[in-house]
Amino acid sequence: MNNELLYPFKNVELYLQKIDDELNSFYNSFALEAFAPRVTIDRENMQVSMLKDSFEDNEDSVQIFTFDREVGYRMLSLLADGFSDINKTLEFQRKISKSKIIPYLNTLENQITEIFTKNLLDKYTFLNQYKSIAHKNIAEYITQESKKSQKYPPLEFIAKEGENVIKKLETLYFLLADSFFISCSQEDFIKVFTGQEVGKGINWTAKSAKNTTTNKALLVYLFRQLVDQKHIKPSYISYENYYLTTIFRNNDGSKFTSQQLSSAKDGMSNNSSPQKELIDDIISQL
Repeated sequence: MNNELLYPFKNVELYLQKIDDELNSFYNSFALEAFAPRVTIDRENMQVSMLKDSFEDNEDSVQIFTFDREVGYRMLSLLADGFSDINKTLEFQRKISKSKIIPYLNTLENQITEIFTKNLLDKYTFLNQYKSIAHKNIAEYITQESKKSQKYPPLEFIAKEGENVIKKLETLYFLLADSFFISCSQEDFIKVFTGQEVGKGINWTAKSAKNTTTNKALLVYLFRQLVDQKHIKPSYISYENYYLTTIFRNNDGSKFTSQQLSSAKDGMSNNSSPQKELIDDIISQL
């Protein structure tokens, strides 16, 4: 398989690597002597204001050109090309190895995270929308392919050799419940982590920093920490979206959507927080 299919967003990466040059070219395009008397460059907001040659009484005398709009046309085109390559890859993989589709899509999520670096997004904040578009589309692919396969290994908690799995799950249940992270019966909780039918599922009750929405990013963090600490098999990461949307619910019992989970991942930070530290402390007691 060629690199275009393995790295469908390579052209996005190459374009963003030279975005500083693109910004300078944007400014320089208005530096012509004929434009100069009518142009005002606002470098803080990355936009150029130009006095019109003529205008009606009810029209604004100034026309504004913004860099984010210039970039937007190019980004949407490059992302569309990338998703076209993804469709080709999926068509190919369905013929030779369906089991590799979900892992492939998960690598794409990692590629997007690596392309849209924190430094890049801090300087060009408008690029966040294109990162979100990519993540949401990939999440939708994962959801669609997951529904087609309908085969997932049962989620089973792993205890250290010689330790009782049920006892460890009881400890995990009480620690999460006492921290107001979950709401469900102990029986349902244990069933979920011992490969049994999900049933009502687990209500995830951890609140966001603003205390207005369910903190799904923290749920992703919990799941990944359980994997990192070898309480869940690493292979489950390939089906992370499936398990989180199947097992866990919003505070009111409604199901998560793949778009909500994608948005939560998109907004995840590597910075520590009191809630993350509490999760770390809980897992350390298992």
